[in-house]
Amino acid sequence: MSRLAHPSEHPAANLRARNRPAPNRPAPNRPAPNESDGFSAQRTPESALSGPKPEKLRRIGSGRRPAVGLLAAAVLLVLVIIASLVVGARDVPFGTVLDALFRPDPAVTDQLVVLDLRIPRTVVGLLAGLALGLAGALMQGVTRNPLADPGLLGVNAGASLFVVAGIAVFGVTSALGYVWFAFVGAAVAASVVYIIGSLGRGGATPSSSPSPARRSPRRSPR
Repeated sequence: MSRLAHPSEHPAANLRARNRPAPNRPAPNRPAPNESDGFSAQRTPESALSGPKPEKLRRIGSGRRPAVGLLAAAVLLVLVIIASLVVGARDVPFGTVLDALFRPDPAVTDQLVVLDLRIPRTVVGLLAGLALGLAGALMQGVTRNPLADPGLLGVNAGASLFVVAGIAVFGVTSALGYVWFAFVGAAVAASVVYIIGSLGRGGATPSSSPSPARRSPRRSPR
């Protein structure tokens, strides 16, 4: 009895099996990229590694700089105060300056020089520097310009105009009169420039950051 041939052993069946297209195999289930966060590609394992990002390191470094600058400025201020009390037209030893500060004796001439001349000079210098620093910070904040100066708001021009007007119109000849006219002129000029600047679209505010309306929206990656 002859053995029946299997269909796969037939030459015609083998040829049809070779020419038949391969079945479509289902792809493995992979998480689809989230399109809502703006990224179309999947994150690589390297991006998920823990570690400080360059932006975070940059923020940490920028946060330490103001503290270091303030500490250096404080040390420099103390040195300037000491130099203002010690250095002058009259040679006063450093020990005499300490005695004038902690154990004053009106009978000693050098201590009188320190108490009556150098201490008031130092206090006036500190107050003037404080006023100039505050005025500069306000001016730079209002104009949003780190290089702003009094000429940008017309302070110098307004003071000069009122001094000239006081001399020509009111006949002012004393230095005290010049000071008051200059003060009023500087205040009027700065106020006029500020009011004109506040009429713009963004307004005028003592802040270096842009207004919320002008900020561009940022997408935070999830």
